Amino acid sequence: MRKLGSNFPSIRVIITTRPVGYQTTLLKKWRHYEILPLEEQQAQNNIELLICNLYKSDQEKLEKKRKFLKSELEKSKYSKAIIRSPLLMGLTVSLATQKISLGKTKVELYKNLFELIEGSPSNRQIDADIPPAVQDYFISYLGWQLIKHPTASLAVILENVSTQIKSELDYPKLKARSICDGCANYWEERGMIEKIHYSKGSLYTFIHKTFMEYAAGRYLASLSEDLLLEEISSLDYRPSVEEVLIFAGSLGVTDSIANILLNKHYENKNKSLDMLLEITVSAAHPPSKKIRDAAFQEAVNRVISLDKKDAYEYASKLVIACDNFPLEITKYTDQHINSNQYWTKLSCITFSLIAETGVVS
Repeated sequence: MRKLGSNFPSIRVIITTRPVGYQTTLLKKWRHYEILPLEEQQAQNNIELLICNLYKSDQEKLEKKRKFLKSELEKSKYSKAIIRSPLLMGLTVSLATQKISLGKTKVELYKNLFELIEGSPSNRQIDADIPPAVQDYFISYLGWQLIKHPTASLAVILENVSTQIKSELDYPKLKARSICDGCANYWEERGMIEKIHYSKGSLYTFIHKTFMEYAAGRYLASLSEDLLLEEISSLDYRPSVEEVLIFAGSLGVTDSIANILLNKHYENKNKSLDMLLEITVSAAHPPSKKIRDAAFQEAVNRVISLDKKDAYEYASKLVIACDNFPLEITKYTDQHINSNQYWTKLSCITFSLIAETGVVS
């Protein structure tokens, strides 16, 4: 691109790219712009624009789809993230056109999105001979490998995954590698992953980071507690790893992940409590009562603290948890209803109202 600019100084070149792997220093004399996320207040307009273009000539169907999607977004606890991402917004509109629920939680949303992408028709050449269970295992383990080795080359990642497939299926190495290549092609043609080429190398990436985190969470959720601990005990707890743990905890290994968050393997106590509360409200099978009690009691300690900002933050998390566990929370908060700290008093009254009526204004 530098040569092009030098050889043709009168032309104007516009390059669009994702931020992944992009280094501004390589084109430091060029002007660089970043497209900001979509504004939340414009979300409804953006969604309606998409739907209106799909049903221009059918007003009745347009109204039904618009009403359905609005209702689903109101029910979803993940709606704010959806409306800030053009990709997720487009995919959720696709779900709505098929009358598929977004789900109330992030896990339910991504489960439905995975099924949408996998089940969508394609004009491309896709190898369908590989069993779906193997395809799913491949994408899950690939997600975990990319979480562990985010900058590893395509060759290294595929070698790691084929070694795992060889071990799981007890196949010869060459056959395992052939299956991996077929799986990679399948998911690339489906649009779930893509190759990024840079310099003289290549690497795999998911179309959205959260898809990678969900896939990796599915892999962790399939492991025994010993293997799970072995896999994650040596990792740095970057934000992407934290999201994977939340997904894994919500997908079935709830108590195992909760125990990891509660013990010495996770040193950031503030973050571990946040993650534990999120898993508790989003998991199909929540943590045991003993673990929930520990999480709720610690969160209540924050609500009654002198730090008003921290108190309100954890009060908002407990309000969500109150939908499913009102009495487990109010047994710790009712005693503070007459607190001299107005933020504590207001929060505890709110919890009590939810427990009594099941709704909050």
